[in-house]
Amino acid sequence: MKKILLIVSVTIAVLVSSCSVLNFLSERLNVFMVNFAFDGIGIGIITPPNLFSTRLSDYGIAVNCTVSAKNENASRVVFDGANFYLRINDTSRTSEGVEALVPSFIVEAGSQTSFTVPFRIMLDNPLFSKTVFKKVVFGDRIPYRVSADLLFNLVAANPGGTRGSALFGAKTMSVDLARDAVTTRPDLGTFAGKAFGVALNLLTRR
Repeated sequence: MKKILLIVSVTIAVLVSSCSVLNFLSERLNVFMVNFAFDGIGIGIITPPNLFSTRLSDYGIAVNCTVSAKNENASRVVFDGANFYLRINDTSRTSEGVEALVPSFIVEAGSQTSFTVPFRIMLDNPLFSKTVFKKVVFGDRIPYRVSADLLFNLVAANPGGTRGSALFGAKTMSVDLARDAVTTRPDLGTFAGKAFGVALNLLTRR
C-alpha cells in the first residue's frame, strides 16, 4: 500500500511539474504570433536642472518610440527583455544606432499592450550629422527605424513556480519597425527650449 501511495505521489508530482513546464514553454512559443507596430515617435529635449550649463553633454534630445504588441493567442506571451536600436536617416543595419533597454514584459491573451522605448542622444555625441540632428529637433520628415532581437529562453520550471536551468535552448524574434515622421516635437519657444537652442547653436558653430 505504501509503495502504491509513493508511486501515485510521484506521478502527481511529475504531472504537476510537466504542466508547469508546458505552460512556461507555451508562453514563450506563442511569442512568434505577436504583432508589433509603431504607435508614434515623440521628440523631447533634455536640459540641465538649472538651464545654465555650458557643457554640450548636459543637453540633448529624447526620442521616445511608443511600440504596441498585439497578442491574438489564447494564452499570454512572455518576453525576457531586449536591447532596442534606433537608426535615423541612414537606417541600414550596418549604420550606427542609439541603444535602449526594454525590460521583461508580458502580453496577456487576446490583448494589446504598449510600451515606450526611450532613446537619449546628447549634443556632445549626436551619432549623426548636425544637419540630421536639427531635422530631428524640428520634426522634419526623415526615416526612423527601430529594431531589436527579442531573445527568450526555453527553460523548465521547477515545482513551486521557480525557474530551473535552461533545457530547451533559446529562440530569437526579430522586430523591425519603420516610420518617416514624428508624432510630437518639442516646443523650442519655452524657457527650456531656448536654453536648448543656445546649446544647439554652439554645436552648429563647431
